Amino acid sequence: RETYTAMVDSIGEIEISTYIVKDFCKGDKLARMIGLKKASEIKLYNNKIYTKYTMVT
Repeated sequence: RETYTAMVDSIGEIEISTYIVKDFCKGDKLARMIGLKKASEIKLYNNKIYTKYTMVT
């Protein structure tokens, strides 16, 4: 924890993001539970729609 805090202080903000399949309720709930917020970005991959979730620390 202390090393992580020092690293973040020295390099500034870090963006954490992931893509979750649209309408996958468990993925949406998990993302929100760990502090990720739904972004407006959407991607199509293998005929499935993915929504981006992100947070900046």
